[in-house]
Amino acid sequence: MKKIFLHTVTKSIVFLILPLAYTTMFSLAISGIIAESTKNDLLVWSFVTLLSHIVFLVVYGVIDERQKKQLENLERTIEKAPKELNNMGALLHTFNKVILDNANKLYGMVQNKKGHSDIVNWDWMQSRGDDICDAIYNFIKKIAENGSNFSVSMMFKKVKNGVQGYTMMSRSSNNASHTPKAYRNFVPETEVVNSYYKKVFDENPSRPKILLNKKEIQENFVDINGIDYSQYIALPISCKGKIIGLIQIVAYDGSIVANTKSELLRLCDDYFAIAQSTILLSDKSENIQQIL
Repeated sequence: MKKIFLHTVTKSIVFLILPLAYTTMFSLAISGIIAESTKNDLLVWSFVTLLSHIVFLVVYGVIDERQKKQLENLERTIEKAPKELNNMGALLHTFNKVILDNANKLYGMVQNKKGHSDIVNWDWMQSRGDDICDAIYNFIKKIAENGSNFSVSMMFKKVKNGVQGYTMMSRSSNNASHTPKAYRNFVPETEVVNSYYKKVFDENPSRPKILLNKKEIQENFVDINGIDYSQYIALPISCKGKIIGLIQIVAYDGSIVANTKSELLRLCDDYFAIAQSTILLSDKSENIQQIL
């Protein structure tokens, strides 16, 4: 009903046809060329039509005023948004520092009580990782430069029966049909000696590793397995200068997070760094539960 009332045809009737109708009927009623009985009917209908026109004008005026205020609020929000976004980086940097300080504090407590500690409660860590991967994935889909085919995952070092290896602890993707071998499975280090993520672990970088395009991926990935990678970002999760995990952001089939390395680094520093620190804090929270 509301759609009909606000439709252009309805408004045309109100603003054009109704005035024409009641002026015509009134003119005929006073012209003296029609019967007395018809004259009275025309006078009544011209009056009813005039009142209807007035009511419609008032209602449309209220609606227009309401829409005008909504538009003004929207314009103020749009004008304000860039200021908020421009200053969000500094806000998140502060949050990131506090989270990292807390993680380091917990690390010190674990070291004093137990020394080196590996993850025991993987289910708890996986739940934290799922939340973070989902959040990054949904964020990337909204801000990506091109496409919508992405995945976000977390690789962690893991020791099983004294054997060094890795596990993909968490993952979020739009391709539910593809499940990497390492997803929530233990993969011995000997089976992934040529993988790029192992290379990143071995290099132990303090900054994100970025493969900007297909050419760089082909130069660094040994076994692509027919998957059409278009971009790769690895964010190190480091504890006291040593990598314990990676957040991997992968684009497929021509999808692109950002066009330049400088822009990708800015996104990493302004937004994704807090995810690195948060999962590190989760790791240390899990470790400290082992000594309580």
